Amino acid sequence: MANADIDSDGVNGLINGINIQSGTIISNLDYGFYKTAQVGDFVWEDTNGNGLQDAGENGVANINLELTGTAGDGSTVVKQTTTNASGLYVFADLKPGKYYINITLPQGVTLSEANQGK
Repeated sequence: MANADIDSDGVNGLINGINIQSGTIISNLDYGFYKTAQVGDFVWEDTNGNGLQDAGENGVANINLELTGTAGDGSTVVKQTTTNASGLYVFADLKPGKYYINITLPQGVTLSEANQGK
């Protein structure tokens, strides 16, 4: 009978309680890892409404964005951020998973339809 898979604790990389007897071969002790990720970019004023960032179209500061989703471990993730003075934003230290970003538009503006100028 095959031994059940044994994983590390996921915090300290510790596998404890291994009972080794003479002549034993243990080949079911696993370690998994991932690198955190980040997403983000730029919010700008599309002055000609073509959905493309053209020269001279500046970033917009103080725009609120919210990232929501589910990390691969099943945990729910909710993070908020605001664009900086140049219109840049980033969500960092994300576990692998599936996420959505929602922007809060200032009153009186409409989102440009993407890539109309191509």
